[in-house]
Amino acid sequence: MRLPEVSFVVQQPGSGAAQPPVELPDSLLQLPFTLQIGDTRHEGFILLPPSVTQQPTSRAPKATAAGAAEQPAVEVRPASFGELGPERIGDGGVKGNLELLADVELEIVVELGRRRLPLADVLRLTTGSIIELEKLVGEPLEIYANGRLIAEGEAVVIDEQFGVRITSLVTGSRQREKALF
Repeated sequence: MRLPEVSFVVQQPGSGAAQPPVELPDSLLQLPFTLQIGDTRHEGFILLPPSVTQQPTSRAPKATAAGAAEQPAVEVRPASFGELGPERIGDGGVKGNLELLADVELEIVVELGRRRLPLADVLRLTTGSIIELEKLVGEPLEIYANGRLIAEGEAVVIDEQFGVRITSLVTGSRQREKALF
C-alpha cells in the first residue's frame, strides 16, 4: 500500500489568486490555499475573523525598523511514508504477547442456571426455599470470563469441592450473542 503525496500551500491575500465565488464581508481575512493529494488538486479559501488578525500572539513575527513584518523561514515538504510490510506482532508472535497478559486477573463465573422472579416472589423467599432453574439436568454449564461466554462444561466434585470440567470452548458468533448480565 502506498499513500499519495500531499501538499498544502497557503498563498498571500491579494497575490493574484482566484476570488471566492460569493461576496464576503471585507472584515474577514481571506487566505487562498491549494491542496494537492496525488494527482488531484483542490483550491479554496480559509476565512479568518478580524479578531484573529488583530490579537498579538507570542509567535507573531517581529516588526523591523521599516515597519514590515519579518516572516520566519518555514520548511514545508510533502509527507512521505515508508512501504507497509507484513504485519508482525513482537518478537515472540502470539505466544510472546500472551506472556505479557499472564498476570491479568479475570473474574470467572460458572452459571448453573437462571430464573426471573417478580419482586413479590423474591420477598417471600426464606431459608429452605427452592428456586427452580430454567436449565435441565445434563445441560452444559456456561463459563464466563469478565461477562463473556468462553466455554461450556460439566459439574464435578473434587475432594469435597465443586469444580467444572470444560467440555467445549465457545468461539465465533455464539460468543458474541451470549453475555452474562
